[in-house]
Amino acid sequence: MKITYRQLRQLINEELSIINEEERDMSMTEISVSGTGISLDLSKIKNTVIEGIDMTDHPDFSDAFVSSAEYEYAPSKFRDLTEDEINYLNENEDEWVWEQVWEQVN
Repeated sequence: MKITYRQLRQLINEELSIINEEERDMSMTEISVSGTGISLDLSKIKNTVIEGIDMTDHPDFSDAFVSSAEYEYAPSKFRDLTEDEINYLNENEDEWVWEQVWEQVN
């Protein structure tokens, strides 16, 4: 099958348009956490793994922490959180981490 230069150019432009839409979707779902350089929307964090749960520490679970999680950066597209992002969650989002612990123990 032969295609003309114009058809090839149109196909390339369509593919670039799709890529640009995906990048725009990714940037629109992230909310910057001021002063940290980390951009996260806590509602888009999925598949959170919590470690350090000690049932004798109920209900505080003060040793529990996020060890890994995934971030939905576009609809049905996930990436692993970086070590810095996980550290940020454990150090600054106590309430969110505690909610994740409760979801896991219940």
